[in-house]
Amino acid sequence: MKLQIEEGTADKEPIVIIKCNAIDENIKKISEYIKQYMVKISCIKDGKTFQVPIDLVLYIDTVDNRTFVYCANEVYECKQKLIYVEKELEHTPMVRISKNCLLNVSYLKSVEPFLNHRMKAQISNGEWLVVSRKYISTLKDKIMSK
Repeated sequence: MKLQIEEGTADKEPIVIIKCNAIDENIKKISEYIKQYMVKISCIKDGKTFQVPIDLVLYIDTVDNRTFVYCANEVYECKQKLIYVEKELEHTPMVRISKNCLLNVSYLKSVEPFLNHRMKAQISNGEWLVVSRKYISTLKDKIMSK
């Protein structure tokens, strides 16, 4: 496999072209990985609407029936319910870790056992999130496929 990057094109956004004889599993994985950077989630902050790229999102949490999108330095509100956000993001590094939380495994730093057969997940900003035992296998699968 060869990688070629060209700088200085007139295009406003990057264009990725994959040339291959046949589409195999590796090509599919590369394609899905690239596509995740095109996904944005519509959020609100201070009365303004933002399109937040999913690769900037650390985790998404629901509190009191309100969905919040947590980035490194910002917190946004999302008007969609978590179940609908999860469906939109199923081909991204986001994975459900509890009834009320989705985690971006790209920012996962470590996991360790926690009370009642649950786990604690530390993310890159130092925060700890609790992984419900129901979702431990889903998290493991997402990490392995990453």
